[in-house]
Amino acid sequence: MSVGIQMICGGALLLIFSVATGEAGRFEWSNVSVRSILAWWYLVVFGAIVAFTAYVWLVRVCAPSLVGTYAFVNPVIAVFLGSAFAGEELNFRTMCGAAVIVAAVALVVLFSNRPAKPSLDRDQPELLSSSMCRPKVLETRPRGIR
Repeated sequence: MSVGIQMICGGALLLIFSVATGEAGRFEWSNVSVRSILAWWYLVVFGAIVAFTAYVWLVRVCAPSLVGTYAFVNPVIAVFLGSAFAGEELNFRTMCGAAVIVAAVALVVLFSNRPAKPSLDRDQPELLSSSMCRPKVLETRPRGIR
């Protein structure tokens, strides 16, 4: 199933669930501003379509340990963007937490780049490439005399 179909199905299920729970009856169009509509479209295009498509592609070509680091880095970036654009306070505790997160991600990236141990069963094709972000290609071995 393609990424677009998955997102449409997910959106449709959320719409059905919101109508079934009465969320649609509590919605007031008078509270919707042009700024909120533009923000919603920005999130739809960049936060959902572009970001999710990039994530799915990254999962296909990189090691899971490397791809998973986005979950740690995104909150740190959000805190700094909130400070820069929304005037949110950055205190010592927040800065220390951000430093720990960035250091942990750096360690994951550093130690994930080591070559994988060779498998004991040589009849099985290798699933991972030696590099962290190269497309994973199945290696086939000729079926001949061993």
